[in-house]
Amino acid sequence: MSSETKILVDIVSRVSGETVDAIMSGGRRRPLPTCRWLVARELMRRGYSSAYSSREMGLTHATLLHGKKMLELMVQEPRNGYAEERQIAVAFTSTLESSKMV
Repeated sequence: MSSETKILVDIVSRVSGETVDAIMSGGRRRPLPTCRWLVARELMRRGYSSAYSSREMGLTHATLLHGKKMLELMVQEPRNGYAEERQIAVAFTSTLESSKMV
């Protein structure tokens, strides 16, 4: 894991209340996949390829694409049962913006 990825995983860990080990475990318990998707999306926003981003987070390319779609749905449809994940996404983005990491 690169140092940049480590920083992003630490941030998502802090805002989600999940441990870094749990996030990187590949577990499916919510909100772990969302945490991984958020970090992978941020890596891609920073110019890294989807292949690199998925590899860093231990995701397949198909899972990464699914995650991007799910993140979009969480934002677009507030009543779809993803309130906790939406809060994590907002907190993650806010933390990045406030620490000037964007």
